[in-house]
Amino acid sequence: MKPLSTFFLFFALIVLLSQLAITGLTSGATLDTVSFSGRTWDVSVYENFSNDASQVWVDANGSLHLKLSQATGSWKDVEVVSQQTLGYGNYTWVTQGVHAIDKNIVLGMFPYLDNDHEIDIEQAQWGNSAAPNFDFWVQPGNDNSQVFNVPYTSENTTFVINWQPTSIHFSITEGSTLIHQWTCDQARDATGVFGIMNLWQFSGAPSNGQPVEVVFKSFQYQEYIASANSTQSNQSNGNGSNDTNSGGFTTADYWVLHWYYIVGFFGVCIVMIGGFTRHWLVMLLGVVVIVFCYLYATSGGVLIGWLTGTGL
Repeated sequence: MKPLSTFFLFFALIVLLSQLAITGLTSGATLDTVSFSGRTWDVSVYENFSNDASQVWVDANGSLHLKLSQATGSWKDVEVVSQQTLGYGNYTWVTQGVHAIDKNIVLGMFPYLDNDHEIDIEQAQWGNSAAPNFDFWVQPGNDNSQVFNVPYTSENTTFVINWQPTSIHFSITEGSTLIHQWTCDQARDATGVFGIMNLWQFSGAPSNGQPVEVVFKSFQYQEYIASANSTQSNQSNGNGSNDTNSGGFTTADYWVLHWYYIVGFFGVCIVMIGGFTRHWLVMLLGVVVIVFCYLYATSGGVLIGWLTGTGL
């Protein structure tokens, strides 16, 4: 075979193997759970919700990212649900600012059990770009809600739902400035509710064709304790990220994949060196490294763990 033909054949092989490695390591990873603010959260996979690791992750600073995107080929929603049931008490979410999102997309923060036990804070325009951008909503019933505008800001923004046996109080604070608050004087049973955060499509994909990403800095739940002056006490699982995940492919495992990405890159280099120096065993070693990384990513570590006896 002529040297030029050999070079092009070798180059084509390198491109193919590199694409397999990159694809497996960046889009093949999925998350069953994430650890955020001292709690373990299940990543939803029902209906149109995705658990692709490019759509939900916890960064090195402990912030939770939710991203509605086309990472898997079509527009997918994203949601996390607390594994632990909560109840009456103070629910506090802190986001990295309030930013404009498309009119077709809804950001939700809420305790939920079913449609009769759901208390919502939502950033949403429900398909109408002229509508206010936020609402408080006590389910069920269309009369138990308020719709209003919240100015966009890069300041940390605090969202609070204080769910007590005879009333539910809402508030939104940007930095130290109270933006809006409202109290609904209706009783709702909070037994067995879960904390939820999600991004979802109300009426189709974003009209501007752009992904939507929201960053949560923290979540806190402070249990309601009945007393003479109705004070709050007994805070449970506040900030931090020390929970041990109960199985599944987690955020920590996702960061491990970045190391496998680097190893996969070195595998490509080994293949190139072996090809140019005509050391075919070296080239074969590089191919093995690339395939190893690809299998690790696409199987969530399960296949490689089985082969090596280590697992995740």
